[in-house]
Amino acid sequence: MSEDLQLCPQCGSARVDYGMLAGANAKCHGCGWTGPDSELLTLPSQQDSISGADKSVQLVNDLRKIMAGDFGVALLHLLVKWGFLNVDTQDVAGTLDRKLFARYIVAMARGITQAILSERARQEDERERKAAQEYKEAN
Repeated sequence: MSEDLQLCPQCGSARVDYGMLAGANAKCHGCGWTGPDSELLTLPSQQDSISGADKSVQLVNDLRKIMAGDFGVALLHLLVKWGFLNVDTQDVAGTLDRKLFARYIVAMARGITQAILSERARQEDERERKAAQEYKEAN
């Protein structure tokens, strides 16, 4: 049986505690958000071999790996170009504030995660509306 990914509705973090019973409260260890588990962002999962909590962590880790790899260099250039980070272009490694850059990477990962979840929800809504319309037309 496949378990869905549960993510914080405020910051998109996978580090959320939530109960297994409907109506339980949830807490995000990323930003401190608390609220009913019904407000958690849900990403239907296709991977049956990993538990729900592990899937959430894996999704976030996969995204961070992508953003910290070769793509991270492009993001660094973008942040420097637009003045979000200041570095000496002759000594980027020596003048880069790595903690600040990491914070931007995390913020971008949250935004991407939330965008993915929002788009998935829109696609699911469209499928449900289409199925309902097809059912209505058939009956």
